[in-house]
Amino acid sequence: EADTKEHIDFLHERIRELNRTRTEILKELTTLQAVHKRILTGFYIKGMKWEQIAAQVGYSVRQAQNYRTEALEIMAKRITRNRYLSKSKFIKKNVL
Repeated sequence: EADTKEHIDFLHERIRELNRTRTEILKELTTLQAVHKRILTGFYIKGMKWEQIAAQVGYSVRQAQNYRTEALEIMAKRITRNRYLSKSKFIKKNVL
């Protein structure tokens, strides 16, 4: 019973950490230029196909992919400057 409570407490804490991480990432995402934000949101959050994203932003698929690369570089810099995200174990393990 004690092990179960400790495990539940651990999972609740992990959920809080992940929610905070998500909030901080979305905060950084909102500071991007509109085209970068639309491409990252479309590709990573909405799961859109490249053709759909390109049509939405008015660029070719290749240009949209180039903008994604640019946006990821910008996000990486912003994540490393964000006090919470730069210390996040999840981010260090999965993103940086």
